[in-house]
Amino acid sequence: MNANAYFGSGKDSIDSVDEDYSFTKSFSDLGIHNGQQYAGAIRGDVTKVLKTSDLIKKAGTMLSTDNEYASSTNFSTTSGNLPNFPIYYIPEMIDYTAKAHPFWAMLPKVAMRGKFVVFDYKSAKGSAAFKYEDPALDESKPTVAKKIFQVKTAYATRAMSNLDIRVNEGYRNKLNEAMMDATDALLDLLEQALFTGDASTNAYEFSGLDILITTNTEDQSAAELTIPKIREAIRWAKQGAKTSVAGTGMPSLIITNNVDFDKIKELIQPWLRYNDTNILSWGIESYKFDGIPVIANPFANITSGSRRLYVLDMRQWEMATLQDITYAELPQDGDRMKFFLKFYGVLNCKAELFNSMLYGIGA
Repeated sequence: MNANAYFGSGKDSIDSVDEDYSFTKSFSDLGIHNGQQYAGAIRGDVTKVLKTSDLIKKAGTMLSTDNEYASSTNFSTTSGNLPNFPIYYIPEMIDYTAKAHPFWAMLPKVAMRGKFVVFDYKSAKGSAAFKYEDPALDESKPTVAKKIFQVKTAYATRAMSNLDIRVNEGYRNKLNEAMMDATDALLDLLEQALFTGDASTNAYEFSGLDILITTNTEDQSAAELTIPKIREAIRWAKQGAKTSVAGTGMPSLIITNNVDFDKIKELIQPWLRYNDTNILSWGIESYKFDGIPVIANPFANITSGSRRLYVLDMRQWEMATLQDITYAELPQDGDRMKFFLKFYGVLNCKAELFNSMLYGIGA
């Protein structure tokens, strides 16, 4: 192939290619605009792949790529070599820190008024008895007490200079990027607090599963999970106690970490010829253990000796919400734009005894 291939538009060799003409012939004439995906898996989903034909235009062969790429250039100094070809700047912010928030997503949110969640709970029934005809009728009362959960507040604040907003507005939305970063940070904070929050050490946060589940817990002392131990934890949640039947729980979800999520699969696979998988209504693919869906949470500790497994009766958990995540702008602060996101709410556990937790899981 002649290295001096002709490209038209008044240009006579590959050393002076009209990049607009090349882009037009390769993409625009096919209805593809700059930045549009035209082939491959859609948004990373390998089950949905765009197929193309006749998109590759063989226009010539370069003898060298020495001048094709930028080297030692940060676009803020005059050092380094700029490329001969146009740079495609991806407008999307690629987030290496992105995490899912599955427990937050599935947790029931209940609108409320006021600063406190207060409810009465019954820990013992009044008595009933068989008696003789026309007996003396002595009254009996149940044992009742109150529980109180206080609403907590969480914030994520961001600011950016107006210059930064203006110089990027042609190809990036800096305000939207800051908004997404604040939203993700706030959701990370809330998801983590759902597990490890401790109002006794940080008065500004609500307590999570690690603190609220107290009746049916057991230290595994760095031992691995076993099938009998998981079933024991399920039984504790069903009966509301370890060695007696305090009530009737209905465990409906098991949450664990990424390591034990795989280890449980290793435990059950040798015993099952066929293990059906279940796609939960909130879109997280999981398997079932004794009929209970099991999911992994990215915020659960994966360190050996510190891992946990939670067996939850989801009827007992809700996020009491005074104000859901809300955007608000702050007053002008110099030549920049400043805003914050806020959340007012608290994790409410109505009956912790119908849940169980294994902690200190190792190996």
